[in-house]
Amino acid sequence: MPAIETVVFDLDTTLCENTQSDEEIHEAVFSRAGVEPQFTVEAVRNVDPAEIPTVESDQAFYEQLYRAVSGGLTDEQYRRLAETTVAVVDETDVEFRAGAREGLEYAREQYDSLGMLTYGDPETQRAKLDRLGIADLFDAVVVCGPKTDIAGKPDPEAFQAVLDRLEAVPETSIYIGDSLQGDIGGANNVGMQSAWVPGETPPADPDPEPTHVLESPAEVREIL
Repeated sequence: MPAIETVVFDLDTTLCENTQSDEEIHEAVFSRAGVEPQFTVEAVRNVDPAEIPTVESDQAFYEQLYRAVSGGLTDEQYRRLAETTVAVVDETDVEFRAGAREGLEYAREQYDSLGMLTYGDPETQRAKLDRLGIADLFDAVVVCGPKTDIAGKPDPEAFQAVLDRLEAVPETSIYIGDSLQGDIGGANNVGMQSAWVPGETPPADPDPEPTHVLESPAEVREIL
């Protein structure tokens, strides 16, 4: 396996987490929307991002997300849930995931080429970086998704975009992320090495298969 020369991180759930718990958001959304809960937080977490159509707004994203979880609601209920979610969630209210600061700082110390590839609204994602105080740590930050001109993960275009910005090649680059399909699948498809940092206990045989599986972002010390 070629020696790593470039390290690229995902942001959401890999390096940072929203300070609002998923359970708190879930309960508040259904309560305020006046809709009887039809699915669990776990069901929402298990949705494959690749199953969600490209949309132009956060509200449309949440509506498609909830439709992917359950088909048992009316169009009006999906609309109310999505609208309420936008009102409840403060996307920029984030903090470091346990071990993330240590892992990120280690990667910065060890490598001259450090990048970030993150999905979402560019203004929101950069506000998160500012809140965490890490905006200046990266040599390149690429935001992909429907609010940008770069296709969202796992599309190879997203990964190639950050590699191009870093003037790096896939074979000597590694992508570190928490989403098996969006992060690991996308990195594998473009020829990068990959490190999966799942938020929960990983399956014994993940598919797609990452190059490395880490219990915490701090464990990047063991693979870099």
